[in-house]
Amino acid sequence: MNEVRRSLGEDAIIVSTHEAAGRVEVTAAVEGRRREPASLLAPETGRSLDDILLERLQTSLREPEPQAERPRPKKPAPAQETPRRSAPADLSALEQALADHGTPPALAASLVRTASAMEMDDPLSALAYALETRFNFEPLPPLPQRPLLLIGMPGAGKTVTQIKLAARAMGEGAQITLITADAVRTGAALQSEAYGALLDAPVLKAETADELSGHLAGYREVASMHGARACLIDTASFNPFNAQESAEAAEMIAAARRGGKAEPVAVLSAAMDPLLTAEVAEEMAQLGARRVIFTQLDLARRMGGLLAAADSSGLSLSQISISPYLGQGLARLDPMRLAQLVLGETGTGGNRKAQSA
Repeated sequence: MNEVRRSLGEDAIIVSTHEAAGRVEVTAAVEGRRREPASLLAPETGRSLDDILLERLQTSLREPEPQAERPRPKKPAPAQETPRRSAPADLSALEQALADHGTPPALAASLVRTASAMEMDDPLSALAYALETRFNFEPLPPLPQRPLLLIGMPGAGKTVTQIKLAARAMGEGAQITLITADAVRTGAALQSEAYGALLDAPVLKAETADELSGHLAGYREVASMHGARACLIDTASFNPFNAQESAEAAEMIAAARRGGKAEPVAVLSAAMDPLLTAEVAEEMAQLGARRVIFTQLDLARRMGGLLAAADSSGLSLSQISISPYLGQGLARLDPMRLAQLVLGETGTGGNRKAQSA
């Protein structure tokens, strides 16, 4: 980290590490200045999508106020058009924004059609409705009732996500158990131990599926007696397109379910290519994941990968991470926040904002 900061400055971050042929390759970057990540976690101030739709429904059902009768003209009045409802929003900006984000054309066209059918005068609300109709949104609760097993590719940010989830659970007064099942990445165990010391939480190592199952069985027994506990499991990164690595990941997932009824949660980078992101998400769903957390939104310039992944895999959108720093936690992802990421707060593209969970 010192070498990175000497080369790139104090704001530099390590994005990923990779070991090959006795060498360690470190990829680092400097956060862009176009957006301020802190603003993405600002407290929620806007209305919910349900409130907006309810208000529109009430307005459409409200009877018009009586008007004074106008005097009849002496000559027959020219034919007049039947009064129409207010014109729906011009969705050309929405169509362009989806294209700019690299959204697959068929998905973009479907979202625009759904948004147009609502005849809303606000593109942001129209897109939020279309997203809610198309995708599943299921945020993880601050205090998970089941152990969470994080799975993903190298560099997705599983370890940092594990600690951010642990910090949320600690905020609910829970006792934390951290398990690292990553026996592949260099320094993974030391990193987990350092995070555990930071949170004053025990860190258990599980190099095999049997060890993981045993740790979770012990955790369940303790949790049944004391309650208010949370267990977060970090697994080894793997290539989902490699049969052997996928089989090893499936074995760990089966052991986690057998020992502690754990839920596998996919962790994907939002900075990947849309087609690749969609294919990886499909593989994660095949392995049993039901929800997905997207990371590295501070590095992503387009949301097409996120949209394509959710559409092709059926995974429920859960949380997003916009910073590798532990102090900036996870944000809940809902239709309005996702619409803001695509269009910006004003619905015309630009600054992307999300609110804190």
